[in-house]
Amino acid sequence: MRSTTLFIVLCVFMFIALNNVKGQAKPKECQIKNTYRGNCGTNGSQKCLNILNDKSVKRCDCSETKAVREVICTCSRC
Repeated sequence: MRSTTLFIVLCVFMFIALNNVKGQAKPKECQIKNTYRGNCGTNGSQKCLNILNDKSVKRCDCSETKAVREVICTCSRC
């Protein structure tokens, strides 16, 4: 009788612990920002999508820095 009760109590505690861990999952980042060498060109957003090569990305914006020949790609997943 005591071992059966202990087993049931242990199962209940494990269930509670596993549900609490699942509820605290880290959310995905909505925005990705990367820097690359080069320039945006005529179709910078498409260039950023090709460089990133991530199917979950919905749209990208391309901007160039003036001091150094770099491209800043700001992409959104949400």
